[in-house]
Amino acid sequence: MEASSPTVVFVTGSTGFIGKNLVSNLQLDPQYRVIKCARSESESFDVRNIETIEKTFRKHAIKNSFVIHLASVMDFYPNEKSTPRKYI
Repeated sequence: MEASSPTVVFVTGSTGFIGKNLVSNLQLDPQYRVIKCARSESESFDVRNIETIEKTFRKHAIKNSFVIHLASVMDFYPNEKSTPRKYI
């Protein structure tokens, strides 16, 4: 019997609190292949670069793949609590 391909899961915000926990749990299950998406290239691909996004999606996207979008506006300027920095 032939093994089926794992489901590819793209997770944006993978370095945040929820994203880290989600990725950790998904990676425990061999049914999933997790592609981490974040602002930094240290652990994943940089979601601020459209060329990188397109290249990564083309390389990994298959019929049974999906995106879990957890990225958001975060952080504040040190002296300006009312103006959030937008990273994405």
